[in-house]
Amino acid sequence: MSKFATFRNLESSDKGMSRISHDDSPLGKWYRSVQDTPISEFTDEDLSRACRQELFLNHIVPLAIVRLEEEPLVGEMYEGEMFVAMKSIPILYWKDHPLIWKRLLKVAERIKQLSEDEQIIREVNELAKKIPCE
Repeated sequence: MSKFATFRNLESSDKGMSRISHDDSPLGKWYRSVQDTPISEFTDEDLSRACRQELFLNHIVPLAIVRLEEEPLVGEMYEGEMFVAMKSIPILYWKDHPLIWKRLLKVAERIKQLSEDEQIIREVNELAKKIPCE
């Protein structure tokens, strides 16, 4: 991935197929606000939202994993938000990217050590069961 890749660039290489309606909904406004921002400059919230919306996963997820490895409980709205956003990623993505999945499982183990929040521990356990380790 180019460190200058933007959603607009990725859309144009994806035959112009827009992933999000450009209406005035909060999601449409957010998408337009980040459309020309290099993905490498996305905030933690932008990465989390892009994961939840399943946008350009081949570009977004690796960046999100690096961020989680740096700070497993990262989140702007709540502790662990980015990790919880990983639950939105389709199983097929994880099956096609087993090394990234293994990295996420390592993050999950670190979260269990770092957090005493029962809800985030439940989320970690739920995601870890999503795909059996191979």
